[in-house]
Amino acid sequence: LESGSGAVYSLPTKETDLWIKVPTAMWTKGWISALSGSAIAILLLLIDHAESLGKVGKAVWISPSQAKDDYALSSDTWTRGIRELERYRLVRSEIVYERAAAWGHLLRRKKVTLRMSRLNAGPPSTTLDGI
Repeated sequence: LESGSGAVYSLPTKETDLWIKVPTAMWTKGWISALSGSAIAILLLLIDHAESLGKVGKAVWISPSQAKDDYALSSDTWTRGIRELERYRLVRSEIVYERAAAWGHLLRRKKVTLRMSRLNAGPPSTTLDGI
């Protein structure tokens, strides 16, 4: 890797390096300019999280503490980013109730489903207020 160590460069691999594949539509359709930094951070987090769970295209939940610990994101960044992605309809959110254990109490969770095909349409030409 380009570490400055003088070692021969080798291509990154999923087994040894941390990386995610970002859809080309982020650039070709103009999303990279339309989305805020918070929205891009959450989009990348959701892509990574869904892939790590093997649930691409399915509803996923990430705990606020995991978002903070694993991705160093504040709850404010999460809130602003997810709201923007919802307004652009790049994610679909739903509130679900799940039992903590077989006889445990119900937990309220907001699960999010990435709508990656939506990226191909490109952002609307109006501002978010018009969506």
